[in-house]
Amino acid sequence: MEIIELTQNIRNKLANYRYAHKNIIVSKHINAIDIAVSLVEYAIEDKRPIGSSEENWFEATYQIDYLLSGSDWEDLSDMYSQLVTEVKKRNYFRR
Repeated sequence: MEIIELTQNIRNKLANYRYAHKNIIVSKHINAIDIAVSLVEYAIEDKRPIGSSEENWFEATYQIDYLLSGSDWEDLSDMYSQLVTEVKKRNYFRR
């Protein structure tokens, strides 16, 4: 799957998650997914690496997996993990 398609799928799933949980405070880890997607989109569109101070948004895999495991939203965790893997593989981080 192309990384742009993956980011779009994550955005759609996040929108559905937020709609389903509109009367509940959304976990900061869900917001981390949204921020990570935005950083990837900026990296691609602006042809800029993800800065070292931004890398922490890609370190929530365990927390997100714990939060969503066994729920109807488990695939959101899987998509986030796939995004993190792709970002590392494509060397989007500033080094």
